[in-house]
Amino acid sequence: MKKIDTLILGAGYAGVPIAFRLQRRSIPYLIVNKRPYQSLIALLPELTTGAIKDDEGILWLRDILAHIMVAEVREIDPEHNTVSVENQDGLERIEYRTLTICLGWVADTFLPARGVKIVEDLPSALAVRKLLYEKPRRVVVCGGGFVGVETAGQLAELSGHMGYEVILLEAASDILAGLPEKIRAHARKVLEEKGVNIVCNSHLTEIREKEVLLDTGQRINGDIILWALGVKANPIVAQAGFSTDSKGRGLVDTYLRSVDFENVFFAGDCAGTKQPMLGQIAVQQGKYLGEYLPRLAKGEEIPVPDFKYKGLTVSIGEDDAIAAIGGKVSFSGLLAVVLKKIIGKKYFLDITL
Repeated sequence: MKKIDTLILGAGYAGVPIAFRLQRRSIPYLIVNKRPYQSLIALLPELTTGAIKDDEGILWLRDILAHIMVAEVREIDPEHNTVSVENQDGLERIEYRTLTICLGWVADTFLPARGVKIVEDLPSALAVRKLLYEKPRRVVVCGGGFVGVETAGQLAELSGHMGYEVILLEAASDILAGLPEKIRAHARKVLEEKGVNIVCNSHLTEIREKEVLLDTGQRINGDIILWALGVKANPIVAQAGFSTDSKGRGLVDTYLRSVDFENVFFAGDCAGTKQPMLGQIAVQQGKYLGEYLPRLAKGEEIPVPDFKYKGLTVSIGEDDAIAAIGGKVSFSGLLAVVLKKIIGKKYFLDITL
């Protein structure tokens, strides 16, 4: 059995900054990830339509990290401080002293959903892209939040060449609920100008093969049906017996330490804080744990973290975007497009700074 002092599960927006900071200070660690790269979740809509090159939507882990195991986590046993993983050589158990779980999200399919496509990484994005190039007649996006809007915008750009119809379904009275009305209206106007058919107040009851059922009894056909209705934590958290919140995230104290086991920490979409499940929060948590995890493990006193939601930028196709910063400032157009691109590049700085 392999024995590791500091084990990190998941090389995403939280796991990578943790590992990089430990490595920079020559602190032993091992990070386990299902693939040899990180899929950059914020770029999945562009990856799906081919708006960016495949390698622009991933980060090769060995370019920046030295201690990587490419394997899938099968079981976490916090009672015995072990994790079971599986790779091409079979099952292997790892014993740890300190464990950090940042295994990301899965789609929260809270209704019967057969045949729905979920874009969660590079392989699933490429699979949907292949279907798009088979010239479907209609693509239905379920969910009008920022992921659904970005996806619909990118699909609309491609539909100009491919000729399919794009329908965006949203249960609320408008898309992008929670954002200021001015930029919501701008997003709605731009999407409609690009040919997207937005259907609000559409409560889904079931998704079947190539068909969406609404509570009104209406049926909407679609050759491709995409899920953008919400996410929850990786189910392995609950399966391991940790106390969880309604999203399946491990309950933690102020310092991201599990309320159940003092040598286990959660970060990113697996951390049951009051923060939204967003990449920007995961990065902040990753930087914090990367800096203070060794001292936390020793029980030393450290600064109290202050993770903050800083706002959103949402692309609407290739040439437009909206932004809501700090809950007070919002704008759209070219400035928002530029800000979106800057934020995308900023992640690579966040890893190292």
